[in-house]
Amino acid sequence: MSETDLLCESCGYSIAGLPETGNCPECGTPIPESLPETRTGSAWQKRCARSAPTRLGEAGHQERAKGALAAWLSTNWNVVRRRGACFRLLRADMAGVRSLLAINLVVSGALLALPWTGVWLYDPARGARGASGVLLQLASLIAITLIAGLVLLSLTWIECLGIRFFAARRSWRLTRAMAWQVCAHASVGWLAAGPCVWAALLLTSTLAGSTQLIAGIVSVRDLIGGGLIFTAILVGMLAFEVLVYLGVRRCRFANGPRGIAGRRSPVAPGAIPSPRDE
Repeated sequence: MSETDLLCESCGYSIAGLPETGNCPECGTPIPESLPETRTGSAWQKRCARSAPTRLGEAGHQERAKGALAAWLSTNWNVVRRRGACFRLLRADMAGVRSLLAINLVVSGALLALPWTGVWLYDPARGARGASGVLLQLASLIAITLIAGLVLLSLTWIECLGIRFFAARRSWRLTRAMAWQVCAHASVGWLAAGPCVWAALLLTSTLAGSTQLIAGIVSVRDLIGGGLIFTAILVGMLAFEVLVYLGVRRCRFANGPRGIAGRRSPVAPGAIPSPRDE
């Protein structure tokens, strides 16, 4: 099937040329629910679509920053709490993908990096003496944040390739733009890894008396702590995977905006539309 075909977003049946007030002949879903205009976009997509490069004063930049923060918070909140409705509104274009993904991954990386540049590796009250100590701690935070963010970006990229591969195997039409939108919005799931790592480290620090060495190499406390940290990171990955799965289910036959993915040519009057696969 072509990326420009007008499909029923419930079953993938071609509805090009059918009356837009009717129902899908295959599954009975009202055709208006599958029209591109129903995908109005998430709060972040709407903000990116209407933002234009203009000259702004200091007050204007502050208002834009507040608007961006509000859109980011609203989008992530809706993805977590109103998953079905949020993914159902996603537009199948690339607007806002890079910025949303970058912000979520940097914040996730920072949450993962903070414990390792705080009291667990450095004592901010005693270790950071003078400007050099503060700069060293800040540099460590930035470096670990970037490394963690790049790792999460690689995993997100692999996930994007994976869902497109499996979508093709199932005869779903998941376009590149839609796959990236799903992964970018689902990347809020990575934020769960940071607090879970904090909890794992706090729990590990309370394991007094568990310092016996195993084979003279590693202590029981370190072994338990490593397992807890690994499990905490898996929690973030699981949250991301679940959101991606739910997003793909809602967007597997998504119709792109008219005039962006290409103008759809309706079938000739009286022609019978063909199903997505015979």
